[in-house]
Amino acid sequence: MGGVDAESHRSLLEALLKREASQPVDLLIASGVAEWAERHGGTCRKDPVAMAVTDGATGHWGIVLRRNIDAGSINSVLDRMELVGGFTHCRTILDTPEKFLKHTVLHELAHLTNNLNRPGIPGDSIS
Repeated sequence: MGGVDAESHRSLLEALLKREASQPVDLLIASGVAEWAERHGGTCRKDPVAMAVTDGATGHWGIVLRRNIDAGSINSVLDRMELVGGFTHCRTILDTPEKFLKHTVLHELAHLTNNLNRPGIPGDSIS
């Protein structure tokens, strides 16, 4: 699979979040996740493909998704899934941009739902 433009899949991903999330979630597509976090008072060591965030003032949920995800970044995610997660069939299951993005968004939603790895953005709105 080559790279993917997440913006072209926004309606699919927003419908997925609306259907699966227990509360509203803003899908925030940005040129860079680390850059977005820095502008909103957070930090990232690298520029991940996506990140779950909560508004520090309201507790509202958001998922920041990198707009242009290159093939190298996709392969890096799939490598981690295989090596760390033991998901040896990920490349055959997540073989289209839509499937990869849906998996990524649901993964970040799981962080929000399970209260895992949710960096708050103090006093700033995520919408």
